[in-house]
Amino acid sequence: RHYELIQSDDWVKAVCKALEENTYEDFYLKNGILYKDSVKELVVVPQKLEEEIIRMAHRVGHWSAKKTQDYLEKSFYIYPK
Repeated sequence: RHYELIQSDDWVKAVCKALEENTYEDFYLKNGILYKDSVKELVVVPQKLEEEIIRMAHRVGHWSAKKTQDYLEKSFYIYPK
């Protein structure tokens, strides 16, 4: 499902295309999944999955917005709008 959503997200698709030809900032592909930051290995979240990922993170602990954001930033990269 993640791969299909990557293909439908214009920004993510553009980053993947750029990576085919060269490096692009600190993004990289591994097993068909786009990541940011080779140390933290943050999974890049396609726009159509953002809300689902945020809701999932909130359900983990029913935290405040800030704590949910901190939790997400440990594993995911959500492209700023």
